[in-house]
Amino acid sequence: MRTKFLSPVLLLFTTVFSAALFTGTAAQAGEKTYKAVAMVIGSAWAAETPRGAKTGAAYFTMTNGGSKADYLISVTSPVARNVALHAHRMVGNVMQMAPVLGITIPAGQLVALKPGGRHVMLIGLTKPLKDGDKVPLVLSFKYSGSIQIVAVVGLPPGARKKGRSYKPY
Repeated sequence: MRTKFLSPVLLLFTTVFSAALFTGTAAQAGEKTYKAVAMVIGSAWAAETPRGAKTGAAYFTMTNGGSKADYLISVTSPVARNVALHAHRMVGNVMQMAPVLGITIPAGQLVALKPGGRHVMLIGLTKPLKDGDKVPLVLSFKYSGSIQIVAVVGLPPGARKKGRSYKPY
């Protein structure tokens, strides 16, 4: 009799524990994720810009759940006249930002766009990006097709607000 009761309880506990263990951090934080074929996009945010700024930046993570590499080949957004994929590189002793043709997301890997590294450059902003604004982005992948996401302007997911001292660049 005791075995019949214990078995369903154990099954329920195991199921709940496994679900909690394998839930990604984005889901735990209540962040929005987006899926296109085998590609999962999460942690999308954009940096707040000062008044008069004509450029901004957006960041997110891309997880390739597929069996072959995919490539982010372009991004578009209605908030900017031009959108480019950029990376930082050392030229001599100087760190420079430069456009790149695409970003490779290896099979089974996560690639993070972040300040000081690869990012989406929003050029010719139609208005300043203010805290809480939503920035629509359309990401185009070589194999996974296109997906529309929304980056929220503010601090990166998980960052603690300490006044306005966070600098994304």
